[in-house]
Amino acid sequence: MLAALLAGSTDAAQVAASVGLPTGVLPGCPDSVRIDERLSAPVVGWTVGHSSEPHRLAGITLFDGKPAAGASLVGDDQPPTPSTSATTWTLAKKRVYWLSCSYAGTNVTLAREIPSELRSCSATYSNTVHVAGLPELIHFECRAAK
Repeated sequence: MLAALLAGSTDAAQVAASVGLPTGVLPGCPDSVRIDERLSAPVVGWTVGHSSEPHRLAGITLFDGKPAAGASLVGDDQPPTPSTSATTWTLAKKRVYWLSCSYAGTNVTLAREIPSELRSCSATYSNTVHVAGLPELIHFECRAAK
């Protein structure tokens, strides 16, 4: 289902089609990931165990350029409702933007370039449910200009 997204496609139509969305729409992050973490060194007197629970999506960050450069973007907050809050990012032409997904209980992130024809991204958060101390992301998508 997320083949084009995970393969790193930067073509919005291909990514949207791979997840059944209209052309010109970029879906958000996977809801959860399974991670195989290891200790870098044994801890004397302790036995290592592993949870089979997936790591839930805890947050998103949009970047101007690759995430490693650290240029995270601040969105424009929309008026909240009692149960939700929302943020919108306007993306300029001729710039390279990236979406980074962070997950609860791990420092592993997923990131991908946002296709250049997309001009805005929006996120809706719950004001009542939290994941890893952050408001739960209810919906995220990026769209082409109208």
